[in-house]
Amino acid sequence: MRVEQSVLPLVGIHPDFTQFSLARHFYVSVLSGIATNTLLNPIFVIKSRLDVQRRESSTAYSGPLDCAVRMIKEEGLGSLYGGLLMYQLQAIAPSSKYALYECAMAQYRAHTGRPAPRSLSFMSNMLLSIMTITAAYPMLVLRIRMRTDVEHRPMGYHWAQMRSGGLPGLYPGFKLHLMKAVPFSTTNLQLYLLFNRLLVCDSMASALVAPDE
Repeated sequence: MRVEQSVLPLVGIHPDFTQFSLARHFYVSVLSGIATNTLLNPIFVIKSRLDVQRRESSTAYSGPLDCAVRMIKEEGLGSLYGGLLMYQLQAIAPSSKYALYECAMAQYRAHTGRPAPRSLSFMSNMLLSIMTITAAYPMLVLRIRMRTDVEHRPMGYHWAQMRSGGLPGLYPGFKLHLMKAVPFSTTNLQLYLLFNRLLVCDSMASALVAPDE
């Protein structure tokens, strides 16, 4: 069953994905973001557990593998997908990044008459990823602080605490986060390009069979 025929018409959308458009790349980026988040969510959950645990505690995890095994044994496999809905909602955020990425690639093709080389495509994606991550990182820190706060203090309290620490207070652990974001961004780009090709093929197939219908 084709994506265009089975999903988008349900919300009254009938786009033509054979032509370059920001709408097409919005759909593709959301789909690739959802797929990437689903695949990598267990890594995010394990990282959060290790970040906030008290290492001197007798119940502390000894490492990522121990954390994963104990979570599955004690809490079930579903525990690795805690907070997945929040990450899925965040799949909308990269939409502007990929729209800009496709615009840059289109401009390169228009000026040179050929597709951008893989190295330029990769570097463009990484540059836009770093810009997006840098802009959104304080919100990520805020969400983690609120998620791990057993006293359930309001968002304003945590935001004030972060701001009181200056720039380091808004960007704790940022370098480590960038190291994690490199494989994430690479995976996300490959899935984005895959969904992009699938949607274009679906639209071309629909255009061919439309007169007979």
